[in-house]
This record gives sequence, C-alpha cells and structure tokens, in this order.
Amino acid sequence: MTHAALFLFLLSSTLVAQAPGLSQVLIKLKFINLDDSAAAAEYRALLPEPGAVALRTIQPTAGARLFADTRLSVVSAPSFLTNLGQSSTLSMAGDETIPWLEKQRDGSYRMREASIKTNLEVVATPTGTVGGSTTHIKLDIARTGVVRRTPLERDAKAIGRPKTGTREATIAGGMKSSHYAVARGPSLERGEPMLVVVNVRVLGRTP
Repeated sequence: MTHAALFLFLLSSTLVAQAPGLSQVLIKLKFINLDDSAAAAEYRALLPEPGAVALRTIQPTAGARLFADTRLSVVSAPSFLTNLGQSSTLSMAGDETIPWLEKQRDGSYRMREASIKTNLEVVATPTGTVGGSTTHIKLDIARTGVVRRTPLERDAKAIGRPKTGTREATIAGGMKSSHYAVARGPSLERGEPMLVVVNVRVLGRTP
C-alpha cells in the first residue's frame, strides 16, 4: 500500500499564452492504471497493444464514460488550454511513503518505510489541423516511480527495498475536435498497464 503525501501540478509552455491569431486548444487527459478491479476490466478491450505509438479513436460514449467513472485507479486527470503549434509541459509530482521488509540476521523481518519521489511529466504538442477539422497531437510521457523491488530471497516475492526509475512513451495521432482517443502509457513496478484517455477541443483563434 502506498500513501501520497504531496502532489504538485506545474504547467509551462514554449510560447506566450494567448498569443494573437493562434487557434486555442483545450486538452483533457486522464491517466488510468488498469488494475485487477472489476471496473478496470470493463475497459481493457480499449487498451492498445504493447509498443503501439498511435492514438486510437474511440466512441464518444466510451470516452465520456472513462472521464466520468470514479471507480478507476486514476494517476492524474489534468485539463489545460494551449495553442496550435505550442508545446506545453505538465509536471505532476508526488511524494509517497512505501512500506517494505528488511530481513534481519536472525531470519526475522523488520518493517521499514521508504520516501519515494514520483513524477508524471507530459509534453503535449498540437501541431496543426488536417483538412480543417482534425488536430494532430503528440504526447511525450515520462513517468517516474517504483519500477522494481529487491527480492529478500531467491524466488521470493518483491517485498524488499523499492528501486525507482523512469519509463517513457511517445504517442501521436490525429483527432477530430471534441472526440476521444486512447493510448498505452508507461507502466511501473507492478506492470499494471496505463490507459491514457485524450480529449481535444479546438476553441477558435485568440484575439
């Protein structure tokens, strides 16, 4: 069991926000751990195959359900406004306390706690429109957290000291305004697949 003690959300951009004449884009993201719960099982068919790098468009009803479903294990669900041709970086940092077991010389085990720094960073770049109605978007995702545990004994379950690392994924594709798409995000320690849900809405040009 983990305990989130701190959560920070930062947004930066490579261009000045509200630059005149640029098309504004509202991007909504939801990062979901597809664990062993019954709720997650309902959406596993939407998960792209490992190694897939293209966004997969899904039915609007399925996308709306994913954003509204409160039963799911959600890592983060940010929404932000940007402009076409503008790269925006979101950094969502956390501080978790994770219990682990340390084996003693007499063969017993001692409960310990490790303070782990976690981070989910996304660089979102909507690069333009195709045919006037489709926005092309690229997402560079970097996820930092516990990637493995040091086994206490050979063939033992991973209950030892947690080891941190970073897993990355780059996904891209075209989306019609107000539609939904999904992609596979980077997984961490337990290997639970991450489902990334994307909704992009073009709002028009800045004054």
